[in-house]
Amino acid sequence: KHKQFEVVVDFDAIFIPDSPKKTGMIAPQLAFYDVDDVLLLGTNLWHSDKLIQMAGEYVQDAILADVFYAEGSNENVKEFIMRFEAVYGQRPDFIEALAYDAAMIALQAASRSRVESRKDLKNELRNLYNFEGVTGLTSFQENGDAFKKLYLLQVVDNKFVELNSP
Repeated sequence: KHKQFEVVVDFDAIFIPDSPKKTGMIAPQLAFYDVDDVLLLGTNLWHSDKLIQMAGEYVQDAILADVFYAEGSNENVKEFIMRFEAVYGQRPDFIEALAYDAAMIALQAASRSRVESRKDLKNELRNLYNFEGVTGLTSFQENGDAFKKLYLLQVVDNKFVELNSP
């Protein structure tokens, strides 16, 4: 005879840093075991229709962070998407958006008249503050790491919507 155990949930959220496929298998299992009053948190990997297809009802209200939000209202983003689709015949993802911003940052910094060497370029990049790209504002910290404000997205009615959007 199998013993029945009562699930004790004494936390408010569960962070699942995995793919849509694995998260799509985990979320229904949580509900099966009556773990349903917790907020699911994820990474930009979740920003995929595959997650909604696999576990839509089980990931409602889940929150994730992403560096690129194509459905936003930013005109620079809309123009980037339109131009990208015209050239490549598909919608850009976060990797393409980050690559575009990186190229634009490098070209802008290299085109400055005071940049005459690699050291000058490095200093120019290190002093970059709030470059407005398609992935939002980018600055660089003293150690060279990029600093970005991420988009917080939530699953609402089987769609990803930006939290605190205007």
